[in-house]
Amino acid sequence: MTAQQLIVDSTWAAMKGLFHSARSMPEDKLEWVPLGEARTALDQVQECAIAPLIYLRVIDPHGTKGVADYQKARELRKELSTLEQCEAAANENCRLFCDQVLSLSDDDLMREVTMPWGAPGTVLQAASIPSWNFTYHLGAVNQIQRMYGDTDMH
Repeated sequence: MTAQQLIVDSTWAAMKGLFHSARSMPEDKLEWVPLGEARTALDQVQECAIAPLIYLRVIDPHGTKGVADYQKARELRKELSTLEQCEAAANENCRLFCDQVLSLSDDDLMREVTMPWGAPGTVLQAASIPSWNFTYHLGAVNQIQRMYGDTDMH
């Protein structure tokens, strides 16, 4: 298995896991604000639906695909008001991201890039972030589920 295929497989699995858990929530809990100030599950899946586009821009050798900054990503998130819209956008944006990953050569993976927050990195490091981001937010959604009493494994 290539590094590119591992990234693609991990990204898809993490995205599917997040939306599987989110779909198991009662609709009224998607926008429940834990402790009155934490992020909602819907807010987190909105972020995850758009995030692959940020990293698509970073890993694209021409820097023309995806979205250029967090502000544009926030604007796109506002267009996603339902779990279904988020999942559809996540599927499309993951497809675009993963297609780009699969087009990269091994040499491309070692190319130095600037991460969205300004730190230096490599394409390999940037390409690994969407999987991590989905997994991180899966844990957050699972914690929300526990807070309202859902202790089932989803």
